[in-house]
Amino acid sequence: MMYLHPERVDTARIDRWLKRNGCRHHVALEPVVIKGGWVEYTALCRRDRKSIQRMTVVDFEAVPLGRKRLRIRIPLSAVA
Repeated sequence: MMYLHPERVDTARIDRWLKRNGCRHHVALEPVVIKGGWVEYTALCRRDRKSIQRMTVVDFEAVPLGRKRLRIRIPLSAVA
């Protein structure tokens, strides 16, 4: 098991990596957990424009969607 702390690691790189693996959510700045071939993260909202417009609360931390799992297809080392 491995933890990625977005505060300590390049946040944009982690975001690109999750996006290339098929993540469709904005991700909280919490540790991203890698377990074997899976990655777990806390989703805040969908990554489309309408989802953000529907949110009435400005603070994303107040409305998380919960923990999500995603299968790793592209390794983190492949994303620059």
